[in-house]
This record gives sequence, structure tokens and C-alpha cells, in this order.
Amino acid sequence: MDFKSLSIQQLEKTIGDAQRILDEKKAARRAELQAELEALGKPVKQAKAKASAKYRSKSDPSKTWGGRGAVANWLKKEMEETGQPLDAFSSTATTS
Repeated sequence: MDFKSLSIQQLEKTIGDAQRILDEKKAARRAELQAELEALGKPVKQAKAKASAKYRSKSDPSKTWGGRGAVANWLKKEMEETGQPLDAFSSTATTS
């Protein structure tokens, strides 16, 4: 893929898509490792489930917020700087 020919919006979408795929692969691998440990008789302490990314930074797609608890500081700052509403940062929002 020739990233230099993509628009800013296309690059942001590509980065966001890649981050989601990476997150899914990490979660799948984590589940595999937990199953292996349990098969060996090693109890696995379950961590509190992390909320999936519902909101993603437009300036740095690696920054996400699951929508739980207080609004992330990066999100407050970007909303203030851009004047865009919360739903504009939805990780499911499409940009063109």
C-alpha cells in the first residue's frame, strides 16, 4: 500500500482499522495463553475487562476511550480544540 498517496482521512481510517485488528489479535492471543495455563492446572486470575474503544483520537489514533468513567483528558482537549461533538470521535464513525 502506498501510504503517501492517501488523504489524511484515509490514513486516519487505516491507522484506526489497524489498531482495532491489533487489539483483536492481542485479545485472541491472550485467550490462547490463558487456556494453555489453565490446561496446565495454573489458575488464571481474570483481570477486569477493558472496555472496547468507542472513541478514538483524530490526531493520534492509538489514543482511545471506552466510554466508561470520566471523559479522557485527550478527548476533552480535542473536542475543545476542534469544536467537534463527542460522536465525531466515535471509533465507528466513517471519515472520507
